[in-house]
Amino acid sequence: MNVSLCSTVFTSLVWVFCSSVVCHAFTIPTSSTLRLESTTVKLLSTLDNALSHKVQRRPTVNCKPNNNGMKQRNGQKHSTTSLFMSTTLYGSQGSRSPLVNWGAYEMNVPLQMANDLSLNPHPFGQIPCLTDKEEDKDVIVFESGAILQYVYSKSDGCQKDSVSRRAQITSWISWANASLDPICFLETPDGKVYDTGLKQPNRRIDKLDQLLSSESYLVEGGFSLADVAVASYLLYVPQFFKGINLNRWPNVVQYMKRCAERPAYGEAFGGDVQQYLISSLDAMMEDGDGQEKKLFGIF
Repeated sequence: MNVSLCSTVFTSLVWVFCSSVVCHAFTIPTSSTLRLESTTVKLLSTLDNALSHKVQRRPTVNCKPNNNGMKQRNGQKHSTTSLFMSTTLYGSQGSRSPLVNWGAYEMNVPLQMANDLSLNPHPFGQIPCLTDKEEDKDVIVFESGAILQYVYSKSDGCQKDSVSRRAQITSWISWANASLDPICFLETPDGKVYDTGLKQPNRRIDKLDQLLSSESYLVEGGFSLADVAVASYLLYVPQFFKGINLNRWPNVVQYMKRCAERPAYGEAFGGDVQQYLISSLDAMMEDGDGQEKKLFGIF
């Protein structure tokens, strides 16, 4: 309902009300009074219909959120919440869910954090897990790589990317989960992390270092969710294995620092973690002794 229509209806109602008062004051015949009352009813009906039409209108759902639920960061708008938000992430700061938050911030996809983890629909009760509504149907996505790909699919950037770029991004996300994760985190048969494979030479990381010798990021065209996936796992290592030195891969270390310096990384993982990592990576580039400290003294 536009402003001119509201103004017209309001003015008419005021005129009818004043006329009605005058008519009653001077005892105008009943037929005239009825005509005025009838006019008032019609105008009220018009106003009611117009207002009802406005209330029923809802913003078109698209990949890129509007200014509602956005906040400024370094002159750019980043998503927080939205009036009609349905995408919910079950997770915690100590899990892998912050990497999903990082990806969502980078792609301007609004997420809300679940308040009650007991409602987590993950089939094994693990986090992260994401729920959404699409065409009135429930969507459940689990495993961080799958969630990142789903977030990417909802972004405006995905619609603009070429087929080649989309393929590269999804391939790197899958590689991070399938190949990089087992290198970064060595696990017991029951899934408990006991060490990192980055303490020893690794041919896959050698190749990654070679690729990054001539590129700032993994996919042509600049930073993407491929970097969110790969850098997140790499950056977890100095968080969990204090004092580890990765300077045998100098290009990887520089890449990790570039990613850790991004504002969205700090927002997702926390400013303290961000500053610690940047300082640690600076030290790796300056210090070549490779001295390592064991996490909690148990590894």
